Order: sequence, then C-alpha cells, then structure tokens
Amino acid sequence: AMRSSHARALMRALRRASSTPRIMSLLPSATEIVGGLGLEGHLVGVSHECDVAPTADRLRAVLEAGCERVTTSDIDPHALPQGEIDRRVKAALKEGGDGALYGVDAAAVARAAPTVLLTQTLCGVCAPATSAVEAVLTAADVAPVVANLEPTTIDDVAESFKTVARACGVPARGEDLVAEFYDHLDRVRRAAEAASSSRPRVLLLEWLHPPFD
Repeated sequence: AMRSSHARALMRALRRASSTPRIMSLLPSATEIVGGLGLEGHLVGVSHECDVAPTADRLRAVLEAGCERVTTSDIDPHALPQGEIDRRVKAALKEGGDGALYGVDAAAVARAAPTVLLTQTLCGVCAPATSAVEAVLTAADVAPVVANLEPTTIDDVAESFKTVARACGVPARGEDLVAEFYDHLDRVRRAAEAASSSRPRVLLLEWLHPPFD
C-alpha cells in the first residue's frame, strides 16, 4: 500500500511538472480565457455551462476530440422561467448549502487527470462549491494546480487572465491577452465618448425576476 501511495504521489508530481498542461475548467469565463490564450486544445474537462473557448465552434471541436463535461445540475436555466429558477436555487441552498446546486463527476475527473483546475470561490451559485471540488479531487486521486478566480473589478478581470496563464505555464500569453483586453476597452471608451449626446442611458441587470445585478 505504501509503494502504491508513493507511485501515485510521483505520478502527480510528474503531471504538475509536465510542459503540456491538462486543463479542467469549472467556470465558463475561465474556459473562455483558456481559449483566449490559445490553449483550448489542452482542455480535458469543462462544466455543463461552458459554451465558448473562445468560440462555440472551438469548444464543440474540443468536446468532439474527447474533452468531457464534468459537472451537472438539476436546474436547467434554458427550460425554466427566471422566477422558478430563483425559487429552486434558494430551496436547494437552504436544504443542502452551496454544494447542493451542482454535481461533479469524480469518475470523469479521474479519467481526465487534470494538471490544472480553474474554478472560483466568489459565489456558491455560479459554480461548484469549493468543498465539493476538494472532495472530488480527493476521490479521483488527482492533485492539479488549482487556480481560484475571484475578480470583482475590471482590473481584477484582467489580472485573472494572468492567473490562468501562469497556472498553465504560459505567462507571456497572459500579458498579451491583458494588453488586448485593455485595448478593446479603450476602443469602446473612445466610441462612447464620440457618440451623440442623445445616446441611451443603460441599466445592466444580471437577473430580472427578482431584479439583481
């Protein structure tokens, strides 16, 4: 048993040291960042909600090549009205806490054998809870580098590009993506400043029933 445990630990160390990352993303925005870095071909697992990497066609190709969906949810946001989704989410959280909303397939995680795991700790509603992820990694006997993304500002979003790039071993690509991001924001800002004074006033809400941002 001791020899088997040592062998598993050695394999985990070798995976972490590999120059070819095996990336698992449990967050749609992180999957998009991976695509923005040009690393979508290294994805071995994504969440059931991930939809672009950095485009829908590229993610579809990655899934067809063997990347697995490793999370599930009993709440289908495409089949239910917002008020019903809100009710079910609140009921699930009240009954089972943050870990009640999403399932993570330990067998799929073990098959994927990720060396990098991208997730978040900001919101128990947005992605699998940290405690659930940790339990699955233990059950799957994998020990990837874990990058938690917790942006709360535009600058934090840019910083998350660098966080993902460092975790995946391509820090220079992260710097390039940040520069591209700020350049795009600057173009939007200049276009807004040049627009007519009669341009509409915009309110951005993430959810309408009940309203919150």
